[in-house]
Amino acid sequence: MSLERTVDEKHLRLCMAKIRELRAMSVNRKISPWVVRQALLIAIAIDTHVAIKRGIPLQSLKEVDTMVAEDVEKWIQKVEG
Repeated sequence: MSLERTVDEKHLRLCMAKIRELRAMSVNRKISPWVVRQALLIAIAIDTHVAIKRGIPLQSLKEVDTMVAEDVEKWIQKVEG
């Protein structure tokens, strides 16, 4: 199975909107921010397990994770000036 390094922007926006909803619930004190964080980490762990089962090498997942984390860090630095 090949590693897809680009994603459908509509799908990414949909996922980010759902995460934003969770964060808003946390900000409005409807749920604990620790619950949101734990749920996101659990989702990533499950997604990693499924991806490996489907034949994506762990190293490839780590490469994409690193790339995304670096992009986010650059974006945060840009926003914070």
